[in-house]
Amino acid sequence: MFSPWSSAALPRSGFASQDFLLGSGMVVLQPSFDKVVIVYDCLTKEYFLLRGRKDIGEPSEQTAL
Repeated sequence: MFSPWSSAALPRSGFASQDFLLGSGMVVLQPSFDKVVIVYDCLTKEYFLLRGRKDIGEPSEQTAL
């Protein structure tokens, strides 16, 4: 299920899927302490790197922030 800010599925085009979704991820490093930022989800008990889905009107640079 898409968020209310996501665009609808694209009509048939050159993409491999009608449900094409643009996402982004990043790794935050703190070299002075040899640390990496990760996120922990208390509900699923999983760790993951920062990521995001591009919403309508959102600049690509802000997708993972």
